[in-house]
Amino acid sequence: ITRRLVDLMQGQISVQSAQGQGAQFVVELPLAPGGLVPAHEPAAPMPLHGLALHWQNPQEQPLPMVEAWLREAGLQLLPEPVPGGLLLRLLPDEAALRGTPPGAPEGQRVLWLGLGAAAAQSLDAQQMGLGAVRRAPLLQAVAALAGLASPLARAPQLAAAADAQRPTILVAEDDAINRRVITKQLELLGYQAELAHDGREALARWRAGRHRLVLSDLHMPNLDGLGLVQALRQDEARSGSATRTHVLALTANALKGEDEKALRAGFDAYLTKPISLKALGDALARWAVAAAPASSEPSEPLLDPEALGRLVGPDRALAHELLASFLPTLKEQAEELVQAMRSGDRPQLAAQAHKLKSSARSVGAMALGSACARLEHEQSGDDAEWLEAQRQRFERLVETTLQAVEQELASGTLAPP
Repeated sequence: ITRRLVDLMQGQISVQSAQGQGAQFVVELPLAPGGLVPAHEPAAPMPLHGLALHWQNPQEQPLPMVEAWLREAGLQLLPEPVPGGLLLRLLPDEAALRGTPPGAPEGQRVLWLGLGAAAAQSLDAQQMGLGAVRRAPLLQAVAALAGLASPLARAPQLAAAADAQRPTILVAEDDAINRRVITKQLELLGYQAELAHDGREALARWRAGRHRLVLSDLHMPNLDGLGLVQALRQDEARSGSATRTHVLALTANALKGEDEKALRAGFDAYLTKPISLKALGDALARWAVAAAPASSEPSEPLLDPEALGRLVGPDRALAHELLASFLPTLKEQAEELVQAMRSGDRPQLAAQAHKLKSSARSVGAMALGSACARLEHEQSGDDAEWLEAQRQRFERLVETTLQAVEQELASGTLAPP
């Protein structure tokens, strides 16, 4: 557990042990001074590309994040200040405590960057103390210094504005250690977490806040993850909500078939603990961008043109051939699946959905593959009305997928060089 926590914080752990003398464990973590927040906050879009700025750090404190943020925003960092140019200068806490920082050098537009709680009592757009260095308020302040944005009056307001832009994710988890781990992971990835200790509390918090994304353990007291997602989906259906909350299962119980059971219950994805920071970030980037329309398919691409390349390598001629051969396959298998829906033949429907799911995902028709997976495993809808609604939705998806494939083939990107 300790090694896993250290790994999540990008650190290292080592041990030296001698029989009869004992063992020494050493943990090394890449921490920055001054209460700095991670570099994973979403950057506010700022028109800073091409601006020249001199970053001056007289205290010689290691602040590589600040320099990285400035470069990522498109600023040119100059080795020396230029008259009339922008100057970003670190201000020690002691000066901030005495009040107004020193005056700006002649011919310079200076942003005094103050660290620590005392520096949070800010001044104006050209002399601004920031209690903690955050990317979004820092870039806002630089833009204001350059006359490209309206300054906010005080640093606490800037920090609050940055926090307001960070999506809040509802986490349902009954284990205290797991709650701490997932909270830290979300913080590193630029998200805020609202915690619930079981499914019942999570449902109440979701009803109060209608969070756009929920991370839920499956096995919890009072109300487990399956009960939570079923109740949530029922609420959405009763209210006629125009959006669908994405709910991701995050569980250590990787039993065979449990992922399919979770997806049938209403989860959008199934993640296994312990989950790496990268895997969690990838999942959140896919599902947390926006809530999906309640009546639509999940937000997956109609066609991922890179999927075939991942399977057959850089052979574009073969990729083109495989994608072209998918067109008649799609038309034939889709018609058979539609006939199974019309006749109400559930075994045939599941078999045809399984077959088309495999071929669709192979060529990168991801939305169609996921739709087939749901049709294959859906057990709750046997009535004619449900089947008719599914048929209409499926036929629309097939039509748009065919158009996407034909456009990709016509574009020539997969043609042999």
